[in-house]
Amino acid sequence: MKIIVVGCGTTGNLIIPNLKGDITIIDRDIVEKKNLNRLIQFTIKDVGKPKAEV
Repeated sequence: MKIIVVGCGTTGNLIIPNLKGDITIIDRDIVEKKNLNRLIQFTIKDVGKPKAEV
């Protein structure tokens, strides 16, 4: 199954780990320190990196 997820914000961050198949993630945003409290898949080491690549 092919799946496209647009956005790795709060909602995308919660559903992506539960998906199975060929997943493409589209998000132009980067991980920011102020977002770590609600983006549970990211850590302080991910700050400044593109969300779609982390």
